[in-house]
Amino acid sequence: MTNDVINNDDCLEMMKSRSARNFIYQHLKDIGTFVDNFNPDPYIHCRYAGQRAAGIMLQEKLKQCAPEQYKQMIREQHDY
Repeated sequence: MTNDVINNDDCLEMMKSRSARNFIYQHLKDIGTFVDNFNPDPYIHCRYAGQRAAGIMLQEKLKQCAPEQYKQMIREQHDY
């Protein structure tokens, strides 16, 4: 496994754990993946946009390598 690529098997194994799914969801939420991060200050907006972009990249990887577990993660968070 290279350092810049998340192995699909590792991703799937991680997403089997409810605590890992909770941690990942909270991280995605904390960095603004699910919201519009517009800020009139261009420096703050740039920071928020970068954080959100990283979250979206992770979200897409999760959807690709573990689609059913990703859906389960979202359902679990809406059940709280």
